[in-house]
Amino acid sequence: MNQVTEKRNFFRINSDIIIDFHNVDNYTAGHTSAEAQFPDDTRSLNVFQELKRLDREASAHLSAISELSRSLADYLTILNKKVDLAVQQHFADQSKQQDLPHTHANLSEGGIAFTTNRPIYKGSQIALQLRFLWDFSTLACFAKVMRCDPVPTQKKTQEDTFKVACKFQRLNETQQEIIGRHIIQAQIAARRTK
Repeated sequence: MNQVTEKRNFFRINSDIIIDFHNVDNYTAGHTSAEAQFPDDTRSLNVFQELKRLDREASAHLSAISELSRSLADYLTILNKKVDLAVQQHFADQSKQQDLPHTHANLSEGGIAFTTNRPIYKGSQIALQLRFLWDFSTLACFAKVMRCDPVPTQKKTQEDTFKVACKFQRLNETQQEIIGRHIIQAQIAARRTK
């Protein structure tokens, strides 16, 4: 399958995301945890990943409870939403304290394109940390740089900007779910504004 066909297999959205990244070697990208590449945020990333794993595990139990007692299942769903809101508020507060810049990105389940003032060599591996603003869900992953093109600037005093396109590497089920959910939420928000 050629690259153009592969790009068409994923729905793409434009979204504002908090992005942090740095270069890693091929061994690191292929054999280590992406979360370990962001030691200051490792605890938050692990907590978020564990909450999502527990959500998946609980969904089968919730379905069984729903067959026995619809009202109990509804109540448990509401409690789960309350926990989600508390986690979202925690991440929102954390982001405000760190004063992290938002980046306009083009996202799909296969990769991401964004602008940066740091050039990155095509073919290099990077560790990415993405924080989605609608729910402040966060994930760390590896990506391969497919291209890095300079963006023409309007003023000579303006610093150089580069458009970087990356393909995600070794995404696990939770990471795929987080990206997919963000894409669906962005689609819903876009429909509401039309």
